[in-house]
Amino acid sequence: MTIHHPCEVAGILAEAKELLMIHDLSRMKDLEDKSQRDGLTGAYNRTYFDETLRREFNLAMQYNLPLTIAIIDLDHFKSVNDTYGHVAGDSLLATVVKTLFDQIRQDDTLSRYGGEEFALILPGTTLAASRTLISRLKDSIAAIAYKFDGGITIQITASIGVASYYENATHFQEPKDLIKAADYALYAAKHAGRNQIMEWSAS
Repeated sequence: MTIHHPCEVAGILAEAKELLMIHDLSRMKDLEDKSQRDGLTGAYNRTYFDETLRREFNLAMQYNLPLTIAIIDLDHFKSVNDTYGHVAGDSLLATVVKTLFDQIRQDDTLSRYGGEEFALILPGTTLAASRTLISRLKDSIAAIAYKFDGGITIQITASIGVASYYENATHFQEPKDLIKAADYALYAAKHAGRNQIMEWSAS
């Protein structure tokens, strides 16, 4: 047993308290991160998307900044689950999200919007500036060749609807208006044959 001098004991206790505080902060950050993420794919969840879009929309309105969102829907995804099972479907969803995360910027927000639908927030990005990225995302999803169950290759495509605040500011008074516009564009992309990108316009 080592007997420490009183001044050493105070230093050891201070260091121990600091380590405990760091540990607690790290644990709190992990819990907060888990509460913001979709457990299956690692994309942000719908609640986080709603909060982030509201914040970015208010900033865009206040400072007249561009803001673009895209809603990405995987084409005929139900048939993947029906044909190969939910394990394959879940794995494919996680693969799609990893593929998308590899393409986007740190400031962009990718969320699981529901089922096989994802929403992307691009702060400070005009409609024109978003085109190259969104086209690349669509192509990268189509390029996925997911190997399942010892050799079966599953491929999928995506339909994408895009809307931008900066281009048509007068039409968007609330974040939900931007979502509605992107949804209309997504519907048009599906109607046009899927594996398409459509941009909302007032006309």
